[in-house]
Amino acid sequence: MRGPTRRPNLRGMPRQVFPGSTVYGTELARRTVNPGAGAIGDARSFARFFAMLAGHGELDGVRLLPADRVDGFTEPRDEAGVPDRYLGGVAHVSAFGYWLGGSSPAANPAVGPDPRILHHPGAGGSISWAELDTGLAVSICHNRMHEGPFEPSGHPFVPIAEAVRAVAADLKKEN
Repeated sequence: MRGPTRRPNLRGMPRQVFPGSTVYGTELARRTVNPGAGAIGDARSFARFFAMLAGHGELDGVRLLPADRVDGFTEPRDEAGVPDRYLGGVAHVSAFGYWLGGSSPAANPAVGPDPRILHHPGAGGSISWAELDTGLAVSICHNRMHEGPFEPSGHPFVPIAEAVRAVAADLKKEN
């Protein structure tokens, strides 16, 4: 398995502020308000948030968002097929800021190709997603921040995602 690689084409983000352990592993980063990237939480918290999305706006029997609003989150942003000048390639991002499932390498390979999957990558490689058609919500957080994205062919979360989906499918059959 190949390790993370630093994308040289992130022109708007100098190494000194790249969302990896050098910056986000510090006490200062954990105390700083960063409206562009700054959600800090554990896997359970992010999984519950994405469970609300996977439930089309409902969590534990409480409606928090209208279902049509959540479904609308899958609307691709304008010029979705045009390479992003900052990222250096096509980015499957919705008009509302959620990343969408899609073909790799543009989309995270652990998420899969379904454009009705809302997800968001975290600093250091963590990821959470909501599958709107299956109701599955997943959050993978870990203790080691990676310094850059993984090559799609060697992404370590793909086997984890496949195992989670297999268990969820088995549980659905039992019920």
